[in-house]
Parts: sequence; C-alpha cells; structure tokens
Amino acid sequence: MVARFLYGAPLPLWWMKDSYPRGVPISIKYPEMPVYEFWRNSARKFPDRDAVIYLGARHSYDELWRQTQSFAANLQGLGVARGGRVAVLLPNCPQFIVAYNAVNLLGGTLVALNPLMPATEIGREMEETGCSVLVVLDRLLDRLPEELPETVVVADAAGYAPTRLRLLSRLKQGTSPPGER
Repeated sequence: MVARFLYGAPLPLWWMKDSYPRGVPISIKYPEMPVYEFWRNSARKFPDRDAVIYLGARHSYDELWRQTQSFAANLQGLGVARGGRVAVLLPNCPQFIVAYNAVNLLGGTLVALNPLMPATEIGREMEETGCSVLVVLDRLLDRLPEELPETVVVADAAGYAPTRLRLLSRLKQGTSPPGER
C-alpha cells in the first residue's frame, strides 16, 4: 500500500498501521463536492445535533446552515458573486464558520485575515487581494486600516455566546438588549 505525499512522492503506509485501532482505515475516500455541501448534508441528516459548542452555548447544524444561507443572500445583495473576494477578520468563532460557508456557497473566495496582524498589514492584504467586502468582529474594529473596502459588515462578538454572556456584554458596552429600549 502506497500513499501520495508531498509533491506526489510515494510514501509507504506500513509505518502507520500501528497508529490506528484495528478496523479503522488509514485513509477515507471523500466524495468530490464543495465543503459547504458537507454542512448542507449534515443539516439535512442531523438537523438537531450540535455542530458547534461555543463558550458553552450549543448551535445545531440546521441553525448554522440557515444562518449560512441567510448571510450568503445578504452578501449576494451586496454584490458578492462567483469569484468575488471577501476579507474576513474574525477569530475562531461561529461567525467565521458562517462567513466561510456563505462565501463558498456563492462561489467566492474567502480571504482570512489574522486578527493579530497590525492594521497596516491588514490593509495591505485587502488591497493586494482586491476584496470588496470585509467581515469584521465588533471587538476588532480598532484593528481596521484607514483604507477600507466598499462594504464593511460588522459581526456581533456576543451573537453566539450563551444568553448570560450576551447580556453581560451589552451591559459592558452600555447598550440594552434588542427589544428592551
């Protein structure tokens, strides 16, 4: 048995046989389909199962898939189409998953920006990649460069957090929860 590894050079798999329990294959054949199709299939087959547990809050496949479709429709309304580039300035959070899959659903290219980069570097990467839309976490607005793309979408950091943390976040920001103004 031989696997292709690093530029097509053959790599024998005999050394891996002891790394897996008996009956577990060393590799799996995945169907050739876009990544978002895996999410769509999971939402169809396991709608109520947890896809993400974020800060203790549980979010199902169906919930995230519906939000992905909604965000994709909004991005499309902003002019993002096949081949369009969307910059995403988000840490590892559910908002990234939704943005990633929404951009893929439209056939666009997601340009993931590291939130730890200096604002000048963020600006340079957005300019070099020709992004027309930037998705940024509200807590990272101070990281933005002076030159911004045509459209900036601000994601609520507390949006996927448990209710108690969302309320605390709004109290800290000095805003009241929606519907309580």
